[in-house]
Amino acid sequence: MKKKKILKVGKFKTIDKSSEIFIAEWCSDDYLNLSGDNFFDDKSYLKKKILVSQKKFLMYYDDLEDFLINRLNYIHKKKYPKKYWRILLGNWLNWYIKIIINRFYTVNKVLNSDKFNSIEFSFKKETQFCSQGTSDINLLCDDPNWNTKLYLNLFKFFKKKQNIKINYINESNKNQNSITEKKFSTKVINFLSKKLSREKDVFFIETYLSKSILFKSQLRLFQFPVFWRREPFFIKKRNLRLRNRVKTQVFFKGDPLKTFLFSRVFDFIPICILEGYKENVKKSKKLPYPKKTKLIITASNFNSDELFKIWTAEKILGSTKYLIMQHGAGYENFRFHLEKPCEILTPDIYLTWGWGLEKQEYTNQNVFIKFFVTRILKKKTTIIY
Repeated sequence: MKKKKILKVGKFKTIDKSSEIFIAEWCSDDYLNLSGDNFFDDKSYLKKKILVSQKKFLMYYDDLEDFLINRLNYIHKKKYPKKYWRILLGNWLNWYIKIIINRFYTVNKVLNSDKFNSIEFSFKKETQFCSQGTSDINLLCDDPNWNTKLYLNLFKFFKKKQNIKINYINESNKNQNSITEKKFSTKVINFLSKKLSREKDVFFIETYLSKSILFKSQLRLFQFPVFWRREPFFIKKRNLRLRNRVKTQVFFKGDPLKTFLFSRVFDFIPICILEGYKENVKKSKKLPYPKKTKLIITASNFNSDELFKIWTAEKILGSTKYLIMQHGAGYENFRFHLEKPCEILTPDIYLTWGWGLEKQEYTNQNVFIKFFVTRILKKKTTIIY
C-alpha cells in the first residue's frame, strides 16, 4: 500500500520528495529540476478534457452574462443594453469562466484521489480576487497567491472533510484610490491631436497599421492625420462591504460548478466595473477624443483600455459605428481559443485577416486605403480583405 502524501498549494522553497507533492509547477521556482512525479497530474491538457471544458463554457456563458448584466444595471441604476456591458467587460468573462472551470476540475480530481492525507496552503493573507482592470485577470491567473487562495476557496466550497493547514504570509497589498499619472508624451500627443482634429472625425487608435497607411487613410477622409494614445483609468480601492451586499447566493441543483461561478462572480469582477465605475465614467467624458465621431477604429483597445471602452460604449448608444481590426489571437488558426471574443461580438464591423465566420475565403489583396476607409461607414457586415 502506497504511503499517502501532503499536497502543497502555494509558493514553497523546498519539497520533501518522499512525502510531498506540488499541485502545479508554479509552486516551485526550481520546477525545471524536479521530475513529473513531484507534481499532481490533473490531465487537463488532454484533448478529451479540453473538449469537456469547452462544452461546459458554452453551457454557462450566456446565462452568466445575462445574470451579470442584469445585476450591473441594477447596481449602477442603469438600463443599458447587453452590447454596452459587453464592451466594458471585454474578454474578462471569457477568462473568468475558463479559469474557474480549469481549477474546479483540478480540485475535483484531488478530492477523488486517494494519494493525499492532508493539504498545505501558503499565500499572502491580503490577496484579493478582483483586479483593477478587466485584462489583468491574465496576470492574476499566473500569480501563486491568487491561485492558492482560489484553490482554498474551491476546497472549502466542496465541504468535504480535509486535513487542511494554512500558512499566511503577512505582506499587505498597497492599493489606494488614485489616477495613474499620464506620460508627458501622451499629454503632448493627445493635446496636439485634439487641437488638430474635428468633432466628427473618424477616430483611429492603436490600429496596428503602419504610420504611413494611417497617415494616408486620414488624408483620404479629409481629416488632419493625428495619432491618439490611450489614457490611464481611475484606480480605486476594493470595497468588501459593497461586494458582499451585491453578491447573490445562487444554487443550481446537481451543478456545483455553475453554482460557484454565479455565486462568486462579484468576488472576482474588476474594480473598474464595480467600485470605480462612476469615477471612470466621469473621467471618460473628459477624454480629448472627438465628441461626435461617426466611426471608432481600433485593433487592441477593446481588451485593456478601460476609459476607451467606457467612452466607446457611451458613443455606440447613439449613432456612432464601432470597428475592430484583427491583430492577433490566432482566430481560425487554432481549434481552441476564446469562443465568445468581445472583439467579434461587440463591433458593428470586424475586419479579419481574410477568414469569414461562415465561409473561409482568402485573398492577397490589401484594399484598405483604396476602398475600405472611404466606404466603411456604409458597411454593416464582416469585411473580408
